[in-house]
Amino acid sequence: IKHLNIATTEDIYYYNNRIFVVTEHLNVSFAQLEFQKYDLEEREIATILTKVLKGVTYISSLKLSCKDLSQENI
Repeated sequence: IKHLNIATTEDIYYYNNRIFVVTEHLNVSFAQLEFQKYDLEEREIATILTKVLKGVTYISSLKLSCKDLSQENI
């Protein structure tokens, strides 16, 4: 999967009936950001959500699911 709003997939492994996806390392996750420390404007929040939704829309267009979508994975 190659998309501006999705971490790069480095490798995929199948072991013991499980699939493991190795992605690029990102320094911070959405959950680690302390938004209460920032006075975000509505347009900044809209920009963040737009980028997340573009990534999810792209994954869905490939007929893939986002079963593990959480703040820690964004």
